[in-house]
Amino acid sequence: MSEKWTKGPWIVDFDLCDEEGPLDVPEVNGRILDQDNCVVCQASTEVNVFLIAAAPEMYEALKAIEWIKEKDGEPAFCPICRHYVHGGHSNECKLGAALKKSQR
Repeated sequence: MSEKWTKGPWIVDFDLCDEEGPLDVPEVNGRILDQDNCVVCQASTEVNVFLIAAAPEMYEALKAIEWIKEKDGEPAFCPICRHYVHGGHSNECKLGAALKKSQR
C-alpha cells in the first residue's frame, strides 16, 4: 500500500507568521511544515507539535522492524506478535495495529 500523507521529514514551526505578518489563529501554538515549508497541520499544544512532526520517521522505523528474519531461508516474522509474514499480524499486535491505523 502506498502512503497517502505528505512526505517527511516534517519540521516544527513556532513562528506563526507568514509573508503578511502574524497569523491570528486562536488556540494554535505551532505548525508542522513539510520540506517545501507548506503547512501540514497545526496543533494546540507544544507536545502534540513535536509528536506529529516525528510521525514520518516513526512510521519508517516501524516499517523497518515490522518483519524480521533470524536465519536465512526462514520466513520473516513480527518481533511483537511473533506471527509469520504470510499469516499477517495477530489481532492483538500493537505494531500491526499502529501501521494499519496509519494507512487508513
